[in-house]
Amino acid sequence: MRAAVTLGKKLLEVRDLPIPELGPEEALLKVKYTGICGTDTHIYEGTFPLLNYPLVPGHEFVGQLVDLRTKDPRLMNFKPNDWFVAQPFYSCYACETCAHGGDNYCNYIQVLGVHTDGSMAEYVKVPAKKLIRVKDESDKKLVSLTEPLSIGVHSLTKADFKIGDTALVIGGGIIGIMIAIAARVAGASRVVVCELNDFRLKFAQELGFVTVDTGDTEYFDQLMAYSDALGYDKVFEATGSAFGVKLMTAVAKRGGIIVQVGISTENHPIHIRSFSDKEIQVRGLRLQTFSDFKTALDIIETGKENSAMTRLISNVFPLENASEAMEFQVKDPCHFKVTVENENY
Repeated sequence: MRAAVTLGKKLLEVRDLPIPELGPEEALLKVKYTGICGTDTHIYEGTFPLLNYPLVPGHEFVGQLVDLRTKDPRLMNFKPNDWFVAQPFYSCYACETCAHGGDNYCNYIQVLGVHTDGSMAEYVKVPAKKLIRVKDESDKKLVSLTEPLSIGVHSLTKADFKIGDTALVIGGGIIGIMIAIAARVAGASRVVVCELNDFRLKFAQELGFVTVDTGDTEYFDQLMAYSDALGYDKVFEATGSAFGVKLMTAVAKRGGIIVQVGISTENHPIHIRSFSDKEIQVRGLRLQTFSDFKTALDIIETGKENSAMTRLISNVFPLENASEAMEFQVKDPCHFKVTVENENY
């Protein structure tokens, strides 16, 4: 099969590789679309803490079932050529964490495209129990956005989000926008996105969200005005920056919940007094639950936000041009989701 392989820092080539061999409780999918994630680019640029070369990147995908090795009766009606998405990680289901329902942050987790070969190839193998069937009539290109949207859905789950809550998203990148979309679907009374980048600010505005430019000297007053000076019920920090971590406690409502979504390799100071003064909570998250993954697919397949989701895919490259796609992802600041398509269909 043809596959994109990250061989080292800023070195990605499309090569011939063997089709993955299946073990027990695994499935083989023929991939149609794969989205490029920030993690993929960090690995490509050599800045990711878990570098594992050579590696086939990709964990945001949709494809057709080729083969299935399972004894699970719940999966017996899955048939070749059915369309699927899949949670892109292996969990051990034996450790203490998995035993308490934390398979998405398992002690021995293996994430596709990070710890093991991913989906930027003609074929990918996945855990059978992580498969979710896709409707034949669904727009498969949009369905490839299920994984990043599921991060947004899981963020709301972690926040105990309720209809009528106000939401502030700090950071208007792809995950920030996915959180904003999920919050709108969930019935937020107001969703505000704050961002410094002009392109992202305009994009969020065009999707119908209230935006605040954090480069404006009056940005904090604007943020508080949009919350009626109360602060926000739910705050989602989606940058991993020192600025975002400082801001999140300041704008949270008394009794509010903050979800730390942004990833950072650095330690940032946090305003501890806010916890006692306002009795706020900060919660972390990793990946998503199976239920949140299914909810994300449902949002896409029911078309609730398809006008916004369609705009998120800004560029599509053929698999043979995966290196060009990755370079574009790294160098061009004025885009959102870059998608790689297997044209051998």
